[in-house]
Amino acid sequence: MKQFSQRSGTLLEASKLPYHNWIYAIFLMVNTKKGISA
Repeated sequence: MKQFSQRSGTLLEASKLPYHNWIYAIFLMVNTKKGISA
């Protein structure tokens, strides 16, 4: 039987960072007043 995780098939699949770091980064991007430049 193949093992699945919450990261399977997502952009985070190959990431070594824990979820809370990703959630925090997304939170900062969404809540910043000036926006994030590309």
